[in-house]
Amino acid sequence: MLANNKQLEMIAKKSNIELDSIKYILKNNLDIPEKLQKQLLVQGAAVVIDSKHGNILAMIGGRSDYLDQYNRSTQALRQPGSVFKPYIYTAAIDNNFLPNNKILFFK
Repeated sequence: MLANNKQLEMIAKKSNIELDSIKYILKNNLDIPEKLQKQLLVQGAAVVIDSKHGNILAMIGGRSDYLDQYNRSTQALRQPGSVFKPYIYTAAIDNNFLPNNKILFFK
């Protein structure tokens, strides 16, 4: 559910649906009306790779019922960011670091 009430107010105003109705739909996990789906449903992507052989095991680029047919896993140009975190954390654990260890950086 959207935490930002102002966003919900804007969506309600744009779609001519009462704010309380939108909140009720989200709170009770009901089917979202088609004219609200673009604003309320989350899109994401995932690529699952076999780390030993490099094969792609699974890939999804978003919801198949979405109007734009934009494949976020192959078409989105994003910085890698969080992709590297598992490697960093694994290296830290392999070197006996604990989750609560503090690392000081000096220049």
